[in-house]
Amino acid sequence: MSLPRPGPRTALALALAAGAAYRLVSFVANPSLPVDDAMLALNVASRSYGELLQPLDYAQTGPPLFLWALRLAIGLGGVNEFALRALPLLAGLVLPLVVWQVARRLIDPGAALVAAWFVALSPILIKFSFVVKPYELDALITLGVIGLALDVLERPDRLVGWWALGASGVVAILASTPVVFVLAGVGAALVVAPRGARWAAQYGRLASVGAVWVGVFALTYAALYDDIARGAYMQQFWASGLLGGESAGSSDRAVALVARIPLQAFDAPRVPTLAALPFWALMVAGWVYLRRRHGLGVLLLFTVSLVAALGAAAARRYPVSPRLFLFAAPLVILSLVAGLAAARERWPGRGPRWALSAVVTLWLLTLGGLALKRPYRGKGMRHVTAEFARRQRGEPVYVYAGAVPAWAFYTTDWARPDTARLRFLAGVAGAGGSAFHNAPSRGRPVAPDEGDGLWVCTGGRLELLGLPTGMQARERTGFSQRGADTGWADREAERIAGVAPDVWLVFANIYPTTLPDLQGALRRRGGELVAAREERGAKLYRYRFAEASWRNTYSRIPPCR
Repeated sequence: MSLPRPGPRTALALALAAGAAYRLVSFVANPSLPVDDAMLALNVASRSYGELLQPLDYAQTGPPLFLWALRLAIGLGGVNEFALRALPLLAGLVLPLVVWQVARRLIDPGAALVAAWFVALSPILIKFSFVVKPYELDALITLGVIGLALDVLERPDRLVGWWALGASGVVAILASTPVVFVLAGVGAALVVAPRGARWAAQYGRLASVGAVWVGVFALTYAALYDDIARGAYMQQFWASGLLGGESAGSSDRAVALVARIPLQAFDAPRVPTLAALPFWALMVAGWVYLRRRHGLGVLLLFTVSLVAALGAAAARRYPVSPRLFLFAAPLVILSLVAGLAAARERWPGRGPRWALSAVVTLWLLTLGGLALKRPYRGKGMRHVTAEFARRQRGEPVYVYAGAVPAWAFYTTDWARPDTARLRFLAGVAGAGGSAFHNAPSRGRPVAPDEGDGLWVCTGGRLELLGLPTGMQARERTGFSQRGADTGWADREAERIAGVAPDVWLVFANIYPTTLPDLQGALRRRGGELVAAREERGAKLYRYRFAEASWRNTYSRIPPCR
């Protein structure tokens, strides 16, 4: 692939600078944590290192070394968004450089630069550089393992390479959940790789390393992941991304999921299946190119990882999803760029070379434009909770179920956390709890006494926790129903109107139709909106009720002092 002027070092520096700029702008903007990030952050901030090795609250999970790294970050920098996002940001900043280092060992220098640019400008890799989840680190760890595997493939007689790969594999398993698929590819590559003079010793090393990896993964999976992977909620939420069982729906859906894998590295999961086929063709061409240049071992290094992940999806243990397949983004990008290098080899003339350069340039411009068009913006819960703290005078506050995790994070004094309150909120707002925001439909109208125990006193103020709507959001397929369960809005209005003449209401992660339904029910109960603040999807309202609307209607809640 032809290199632009000036030279390759400058082109690489520009790619790193562009990738850093996209990531740092959103990091410095410091958006509030969305609901998923808030739920994981609550676990990290409220638990010790040892407690993070136990099943997490709020249906969360994460590799132990990643959780420990987050715990260390907030220990050094305080419980805030900057500290929580520091590790994903660091992974995102170095990812283009590392992919370039691996790529230049496999393809020509110009193509390696293109790979670095793709990683720098990939919208999904930019987005997850400041999401408090391990997905960006998964991609970086994949590259690290691939690099060490290439060392062993190139020099199988070198004992230090085997030690480095074996030890790094153990660390990787404890730091990344999907790296086991990459290690499966490494194992397959090493099985078929040519052996040196001491071939028996090398197979012995492979058997030893593989046995250690399998043992560490089996223990880690059984202790931390198995229950949640098999749990009813995760099976329900990820049903459309699982290839096995009735939830896969049809063979057409499975084909569509697999067909879109090459585009998931660029965050384009909704592209029609036929539009994704050229990218598969390019990726297969890249695999043929790698096989021809480096042998069967390198081909298996790239392909077995994807096959293993799809096998886990067929076993209903790991869904096909852009964020969960982010570990494979470097493999996909390297395969696609290898396909471009193969095309350049096949059609070496000036015309095809210029056409190929134009395609790559247009592709990069499109990625950069998409990343600019869709900057990461979290809900404005930090601003809403600050406004509430400034204006409230001890009045009760109703917290919509979708806002509970972020509300808990932003209203906790982390220098002196109220651990009893945090435990209560984790119990009722986690999966299976009576205030879990993404609970499935009840299959019946809301009961007249539902939510009687969903309150907590803190700082002399009553917090009334919202009931789940019954509109369960599911990956890819959207909401399970068009509106809340029958009676939800009226029951919530009854609870709100029954606690005080003036009540604050906090909303975030708002499901469709639920807010206007609730506001209508509040008006029917004589509620008047007297104050409002809205900030990027988070809302703070104050409602006032006539005395006859609220007196003694909720006497089961004692006064908060």
